Amino acid sequence: MDRQSRLPGQVSAPRSPVSVAAVSAVGPDGPPPPTPDPLPNVRRHRGEMRETLAEVEQALAAPAPHREAPWGTRVLAGLRRLQADLSRHVELTEGDGGLYRDVLIHAPRLAHAVHKLEREHDGMASAVGEAMRLVEAGGDGEPWACRVRERVTGLLTLFSRHRQRGADLVYEAYETDIGGDG
Repeated sequence: MDRQSRLPGQVSAPRSPVSVAAVSAVGPDGPPPPTPDPLPNVRRHRGEMRETLAEVEQALAAPAPHREAPWGTRVLAGLRRLQADLSRHVELTEGDGGLYRDVLIHAPRLAHAVHKLEREHDGMASAVGEAMRLVEAGGDGEPWACRVRERVTGLLTLFSRHRQRGADLVYEAYETDIGGDG
């Protein structure tokens, strides 16, 4: 169902984990009032997250030999921004009135994909935390920088795949492209 064909009064369900039964339940007083469309905020945040991911990649690509401390400081700053962006992403997708509840209203068939994306959030948060601890611990010159690059490059791949699955979910639910640029 596209966004224009949404029935008046359709809303999102209680806090995650999102259930199809909770989304389709209507109380004795009728449906609750409609919630705002989550797509504009998700689309805007998607662009911000992409910028942060690019900053982290640029920090990793900077020369590290003989300047490990400033290099590590720059990488850590990018990871901290990424951690904040991930928290905001979880809020926009899993929070009250979030994207995932809205998806389940329009496309309950996508419940498995929604739950998979929700589960990925915990792994992504853990991976960011582990990478930050590795950078904060410092290390032994080039071998340490190589370990950091390997860990954070894996993290960037994890985020990239999650973003791809999220874009696919939105397209499947709304037949809307949220943008590969953002």
